[in-house]
Amino acid sequence: ILVFNDITEEYQLRQAARNIQLQIEGLFNDMQALAGILKPDGSVIFINNTPLKLNGITFEDVAGKKLWGCPWFNKSPEAQKIIQACCNRAAAGEQITLDIEIDIYQEELLWIEFSVHPVLDEQGMVIQLLAEGHDISARKRTEAELKSSMQHIELYREQTPLATIGWNSDFQIDNWNAAAAKLFDYSQDQAIGSDASIIVPG
Repeated sequence: ILVFNDITEEYQLRQAARNIQLQIEGLFNDMQALAGILKPDGSVIFINNTPLKLNGITFEDVAGKKLWGCPWFNKSPEAQKIIQACCNRAAAGEQITLDIEIDIYQEELLWIEFSVHPVLDEQGMVIQLLAEGHDISARKRTEAELKSSMQHIELYREQTPLATIGWNSDFQIDNWNAAAAKLFDYSQDQAIGSDASIIVPG
């Protein structure tokens, strides 16, 4: 007795799912960012071309590895711990976003905004994780330059022989240098938080 099962529909569904997966991967490969699909345990299913090219590697070099064990993170134990913790939290249903430095080709570092969030099935179970990383190095450089400029301004305020005073929108003093303390006979502790009217002769 021969028994035949019609698996045409099952085959078609699998092919449709595979076609959708290929379309998604194609879209990711066009992104100028890190984009990856992971198993819930953090193992790499797919990584797009951009981060692979940055490190001069191929997908075969990272396929099946835990994301935190891949070249972008494996030179920094601290970064590995952070990425592993993010993946664990995403596998538990959370969406995570943070800034982190990654290693790219020839020991160069790159700041990215890293995010990872769960992909759920119809029953609400986590079946995959979606990881993304966008280059924010320019923003980080701007922030560092601004911080450096503010530090220089603060140093000038403290060292200048001229009294420099600052106050907020409520006219409460929030900056008071040594020269101001000498001129107005109020210490910095006394002046900060006081009404700016204290500098006006009574």
